[in-house]
Amino acid sequence: MGENVSFFHSGSERGGREGLGVLSHPWDDLYRYLKGIDRRIVRIKGDGFCLLKSILLGLYIDHGIGISTDTLKKMILAHLRLHADKYADWHDSDKDGLLDDVDHFLKSADYNQNVVDIMLNIVADCLHVKIKVFTENRELIEVLQIQPQVQDSNLKTVCILFKANRIHSL
Repeated sequence: MGENVSFFHSGSERGGREGLGVLSHPWDDLYRYLKGIDRRIVRIKGDGFCLLKSILLGLYIDHGIGISTDTLKKMILAHLRLHADKYADWHDSDKDGLLDDVDHFLKSADYNQNVVDIMLNIVADCLHVKIKVFTENRELIEVLQIQPQVQDSNLKTVCILFKANRIHSL
């Protein structure tokens, strides 16, 4: 892979802004754009853990950091047990319900959208990485940036693509 260029425009080039941007590319233009910056979509098998696997693959490809899915699952549970209060407000129940739902997801890959949103934030905090999620919203490509709680000017960035209920690495 060539120079590490994150797939995100800030400033006026596309009207985006740091943290959250919207690119007005249809999917075909997105693929051409990725090719132009020496990036490609790495398809991840939709086995219920594609979110975790796509983040870990991006971390490995772009930054040479290799962590197994099982190790990340253990990190997530350990982090959540220590900091459940921080994430409980984003969940439908109390922190015990959140712990149960995340534990259920990590064991079975059976989850709801509410858990996915929380998982993105937990993973960003566990791995100390920014996660940029590219997704489609009414023929626009939206870029959502998940920022970890840690303050570090040297944070690594991982890009993932959410399309057709699947998550892929970029």
